[in-house]
Amino acid sequence: MVCLDPRAGLSPNIRFRAVLGIAYNSEVKSMNLDLEVLKRLSSRFRAAIKKCEPKSLPVSLQCFPRGACGDAALLLAKYLEEHGYGLFDYVLGEREGRSHAWLQSGSLIVDITADQFEDQDVPVIVTRDNSWHSTFHGEIEHVADFCIYDDHAACLLKGAYEKTSFIMT
Repeated sequence: MVCLDPRAGLSPNIRFRAVLGIAYNSEVKSMNLDLEVLKRLSSRFRAAIKKCEPKSLPVSLQCFPRGACGDAALLLAKYLEEHGYGLFDYVLGEREGRSHAWLQSGSLIVDITADQFEDQDVPVIVTRDNSWHSTFHGEIEHVADFCIYDDHAACLLKGAYEKTSFIMT
């Protein structure tokens, strides 16, 4: 007997949510977001990272935004989830030997580190236009949640998240 997984045709993020028992409609919810509110929240979070004492953050965030895209995306995902925006996918791509990571939910892209690249001067991108991001040929890696990482990495990122959150209070 062959058992078919009803989640087989779904994106990795939706399959992950199904395993966790999280509603499938998170991607649909993101289609109705007020992009300006999302951009304000993302900008506020980016500003808080920049206000942190660099040496108090994990090495990956000390030269923010340069080289910080992966961990910054994970921290931002936590912040957006706590503000009711559901889960995002962690997308990783590469072009010309340089990698880049950002958040995505359906066609919605949220990126707070794009300005580390010479051809992008916008510090916070919240858009459905993937023309710039598509040059990285990104792939969804997993749900954007630092809690799925090993204990050491999750602990470091949780500490960075708490420091960033404290600055915003």
